[in-house]
Amino acid sequence: MKTFNKKTSTAVALGLLLGASTFAQDSLVADIDQNVLNQQQIDVDGQFSRPDPLEKMRNDLAKQHNKMVDQKINNMRIKSEKKLGQDLMKAFSGELQPVVDTVQTGQAAVVKAEVKPVDNDANKEMRIIPQIGYSAISGETIRGEMMDFESKINIGIQFDADVHNHISVGVGVGYQALDITDFSNSYYSNQFYDTYGSNMNWYSNMYGTGRELNSKQLSVDITSKFYATGKDARFRPYIGLGVGFAHLMLSYANTAQTQAPMTASYGAITYGNEQFSSNFITGSIALGTLVNFSSTIGMNIELAYSKGVTSSFSENSGQVMQNFDQLRLNELGDGMSSADVASVKAGLTVGF
Repeated sequence: MKTFNKKTSTAVALGLLLGASTFAQDSLVADIDQNVLNQQQIDVDGQFSRPDPLEKMRNDLAKQHNKMVDQKINNMRIKSEKKLGQDLMKAFSGELQPVVDTVQTGQAAVVKAEVKPVDNDANKEMRIIPQIGYSAISGETIRGEMMDFESKINIGIQFDADVHNHISVGVGVGYQALDITDFSNSYYSNQFYDTYGSNMNWYSNMYGTGRELNSKQLSVDITSKFYATGKDARFRPYIGLGVGFAHLMLSYANTAQTQAPMTASYGAITYGNEQFSSNFITGSIALGTLVNFSSTIGMNIELAYSKGVTSSFSENSGQVMQNFDQLRLNELGDGMSSADVASVKAGLTVGF
């Protein structure tokens, strides 16, 4: 009985010793680990630093966030590439054609919206048109005698401005000169015969059988033209209307003065300084075309018809009515004031 108790006591003592030794060893390891964690660590710069648990946690969260962002970007890229591939397949198969038409139509509308504000009315163009031409004058005197004259000089200049893409207004100044040989003064010759008998040698010796006249006319016209084409066209046919003021002057070329033989009825009459002038209003219509060689240089060709629309006013005569050549001059002047005038004109145009 004693032997059993001794062995038992020995085993218990050995167990207690081993347990104490193990506990001491674990406690030592725990103390070493804690000391290691509490020690300052050396970073890459050779400096001692204490590890921060929060920083490690933040780094782990940042890595996880970046991984999620990269995954999302990758998913979006795959989705975009897939959609692009589908659109390309539809384009090749023609399914996207209506969409393309819609886009082109929208672009055309935008272009029109940009061009529309550029109004042709704002782009006014002015022209200077020096002209030269030919005129034919026909009419009749108050006695029904026909007149048929041709101009020697017909020149002028116009200032023209576009007020619309198809309409222009302008003002012009013209000068016209005629040389007329009057062979139809037999009426007044008969008057001479009745007055002076057959003593007409003095007249024929001085002035011949037909006395030459000089006719000069100055005019100012206001015109308006309607063009069939726009201002940017090379050929611009037009029709024009105008109203003007004319000043007519008539005189004889031979101004040598002489006196007719004195008679009981008229006494002495002086010949040679006869003059006539009158003013009247004219109306005109024209057909022509403007040819643009460039943006500034062109040519204008025009066929016009004009006529006096009022009778002569402010009429002046240089001699008394007993001078039969003065009567003749007055008669021709009145006839020319209401005569029909056809003219052809051509000129260079300079635009600015």
